[in-house]
Amino acid sequence: MKVDKTKEQMWIDDIICTLNHINNLLSRKGTSCDESDGLTEQEGLITLRMACELFEDLSENPLFNLSDIAQYDRIKEIVINVSGALDLVRSFRVLGSKKFLSFEKHLKLMERIGYGMASTYHILMGNKSYIKELLGEESGQSTQNPCETDKDSARKCIELLIGLAAGISFDSVILEDPKSSNAENPNPDIIIHDGKDKFGIACKSLSSFNDNNFFVRVDEAIIQIDRAVEAKKIDKGRGIVLIDISSLLAQNELYMPDPEHTWLNSESAKKAFCKAIKNMAGQLYGIGNDEKKVSELIGSHFKEHNAAPSVLFYAHSTMLVDNAPHLMKCFHLTFANDTSCVRAFLQKLNKGLHCQK
Repeated sequence: MKVDKTKEQMWIDDIICTLNHINNLLSRKGTSCDESDGLTEQEGLITLRMACELFEDLSENPLFNLSDIAQYDRIKEIVINVSGALDLVRSFRVLGSKKFLSFEKHLKLMERIGYGMASTYHILMGNKSYIKELLGEESGQSTQNPCETDKDSARKCIELLIGLAAGISFDSVILEDPKSSNAENPNPDIIIHDGKDKFGIACKSLSSFNDNNFFVRVDEAIIQIDRAVEAKKIDKGRGIVLIDISSLLAQNELYMPDPEHTWLNSESAKKAFCKAIKNMAGQLYGIGNDEKKVSELIGSHFKEHNAAPSVLFYAHSTMLVDNAPHLMKCFHLTFANDTSCVRAFLQKLNKGLHCQK
């Protein structure tokens, strides 16, 4: 979706204030942006806020250049974390406190990992964090090297991101408890009611190019949806397999096309981003982007199952466009047979994904 510049009215201090507000709500203490002192803050939110403060300081420098090669890695990290903060704050402002806090269990996953592109960049892609080094110096302890628990939380972060997008577009959204799946009460990761129709999304996040990993995750998601349909939690044909491929993309090249040039305009950046996602999908299928072969392959995996015969790829990135950061998010649907019963649903979900406030 195209950015509506008339709605893009948040400044860095607005984002920082809202991050403080979110922290206060999650801490169950206070609600004003001036009441953060004395609260036990969560590392993920601290990192996002510090990135915003660093970005604000840099922006006030008349020689500030986002593509400064000498400071490339540090500035890129700051920008990526600011994009994660902006994404979270947008959702909060559109949803409002009550609906936002209905996702509290997943929001707690941000305690260490951050949100959105920031979580992908640091936890799933394993990039060193200059900001966390600063935090480590302040606290006297190291905050690097994500553990397996952090990696699992980062993979589940996609459930929160998609759940928040669904909360914007639909009235009823239920996320499965991120810490305890109940075999006797099978759910996909997300259940969404759209009128009388019950949709489900099984989310999987890839962080390796293992040859069989992609199809194993797809088949796991299909079985997850089958069980939810059999339990009458969602309707047959309305279960969707979603694969997050953000950490597989060449994020450095997406950020800047080469060491001395940013993207010329938003259209060229958008085309490059969409092409990267489509090419990655073809690479994962192992047969390129031949639509007929992809359709046949999808059909072979979904045959005699209850899910919509399709794979919905998702990815996000941060790209410098004319020396200004742009947060990019995109769905890419590959399918076999008839997916008409989920098309309108996916359009509404996509609208929520690209909310602005």
